[in-house]
Amino acid sequence: DPDRETRDARLLYERINVTECVWSAKSIRDTRFDVDHVIPFVLWRNNDLWNLLPAHPSVNNAKRDFLPAQSLLRRRRDAVIGYWEALRDAFTERFDREASGLCGGIPLQRGNWQTALFGRLAEAVEITAIQRCVPRWEPAVIHFAETPGRRSAAAVVYPEKSKVRQIDEGVVRETSDARDDTPDFHDYEDICCEAYTRYLPIVGALAAGAPFSGFDINDLDQEAQTLPWLAVPERLCGKNRFVLRIAGDSMEPELSIGDCAVFEYHRTSRQSGQIVIANIAELGTVSDLNTVHAVKRLIQTPEHWVFRSANPRYKDICVPKNECAYPILGVLVGKIGACGKPFTMR
Repeated sequence: DPDRETRDARLLYERINVTECVWSAKSIRDTRFDVDHVIPFVLWRNNDLWNLLPAHPSVNNAKRDFLPAQSLLRRRRDAVIGYWEALRDAFTERFDREASGLCGGIPLQRGNWQTALFGRLAEAVEITAIQRCVPRWEPAVIHFAETPGRRSAAAVVYPEKSKVRQIDEGVVRETSDARDDTPDFHDYEDICCEAYTRYLPIVGALAAGAPFSGFDINDLDQEAQTLPWLAVPERLCGKNRFVLRIAGDSMEPELSIGDCAVFEYHRTSRQSGQIVIANIAELGTVSDLNTVHAVKRLIQTPEHWVFRSANPRYKDICVPKNECAYPILGVLVGKIGACGKPFTMR
């Protein structure tokens, strides 16, 4: 029963007298509030404390079973973390145990646990959106166009419906697809004649994510037939190439959340400084003890592999070469937009 299982979070929010909706910043000081599942219950059936945040009833009703957009998560990061800190103060042992589960079994760091946990949440949201084809959502935003002496027009944006309703002097006109950043996926049967020459398989989202079985058995062709395919500029196509959608912020600004990147399957790095898919135990493990993966820049020294993030908030990971002969699963070829539009390589 999801209502019963949110009781602890609700009682805490009532006790601390929450003041604002986590998603919209609307005041909930003097009104009823809902306990929203960041990742909807119908998708994960998860009542962990980190997933339960206070929302204005109208906002929660609009969000329904959608996932928060990455831009919304970034914008409301401080509010999310503030409620997490209150939950952790009240239920330390339970919060740490449940947050560790989200982090692949890795205990929360004593220091900046907030950054690590928020990064994992953003990744989980993006991976779930891709795998389950769930729309991203943001609260409606109203923009007014001012003219001297009066307010002449307003555009009301409904991101959850990808529509814009233009209100002009009392006349309402609706335009379609005000925003649409969902990739145009194709089934293998529909594009098989152009596989690897015009289309590439999209194997998932990193970092971090569970291993793709095609890597382990070195049989991308067979496994990829069950995956969605994305139209890619011909210059980036080729055998043993595939698309990943970036789900973490460790490589920003070089690779941002939501970017689609083309990689070529390799188990050994060809040169120092390449952006690669790291495959090392130091990144942690998932429940089946397989290593999780992450996108990093690989620097080689005579004795070590050094995995470096572009985002200075993340520390280097240094691995002795004599302990890891095959530290990667692919090297970056290029990146493309979320809708398949090419980006200029940095």
